[in-house]
Amino acid sequence: MWRSIIFNRKAQDWALVGLATALFLSPWFFGFAAKPSAWIAWFSSLFIAYLGFAATFSRGEDWEEWLCAALGAGLLFGPEAVGQPFGIAATTTFWGIGAMTMAISLWAVWLNRRPADE
Repeated sequence: MWRSIIFNRKAQDWALVGLATALFLSPWFFGFAAKPSAWIAWFSSLFIAYLGFAATFSRGEDWEEWLCAALGAGLLFGPEAVGQPFGIAATTTFWGIGAMTMAISLWAVWLNRRPADE
């Protein structure tokens, strides 16, 4: 069972949709809904969800996964690059979800490029 989950690229795409949902709800859960960083969370989550759905229904192209990995990198390194203090709740949320988004997206790219006989 675990092998089918680990090596199923569609499972990673649905995991991205789940991360997008968590990112969308995080401003309310962690109390930064009234701050500008909430808008970053909301727009980023909509884009991640769109790319997750697009990857789920694609024919095996990698562009959705690469864009999702880039968006994850933006969330991971964005709070430091902007230089604007987002607050500890938003920064921690962006770091965690950004790192997981990057990891899952790159994992899906690896699975897509792996030979089929493995």
